[in-house]
Amino acid sequence: MRMLTTALTLASFVLLVLAGAPPLARCAAPAIELAVITHRNVPITSLDASELASIFRLSKQRWNDGQRIVAFNYAPNTELRAQFDRDVLQMEPARTSRYWLDRMIRGESEVPRKVPTPDLMAKVIAKLPGSIGYVPITLISNDVRVVARVTNGRVTAP
Repeated sequence: MRMLTTALTLASFVLLVLAGAPPLARCAAPAIELAVITHRNVPITSLDASELASIFRLSKQRWNDGQRIVAFNYAPNTELRAQFDRDVLQMEPARTSRYWLDRMIRGESEVPRKVPTPDLMAKVIAKLPGSIGYVPITLISNDVRVVARVTNGRVTAP
């Protein structure tokens, strides 16, 4: 009973937050070319759209060498997150929020960790083994590995 009450309280809180969040306009800003980046020790060089979706939905939780995947995202109400969710997960922001809420209520998984800015995302990915995230293409450095690009709504090879 207590778990159900906690789940309902969490669901109510999330719905209130979502209801108070400003709506995201699909054409509010032009799409930004994104680079999906990993820590340099991750044992892959390229990921396709379905692999990325599995990682960012937390369905795939380990790299090929057994190392734990640590996925990073932005807050749900940011344009970079909305663009990534549309282009990679094939979900609009409201649907993505319902997806995570449903998983949390069922106790199936946690949500990806969040960082507030692209600059911090690039720094975190460079420092944390096993990590993956995405940044505007202009923030690519030699400290990370680019494993995919998201351009004009499509996932392409690095």
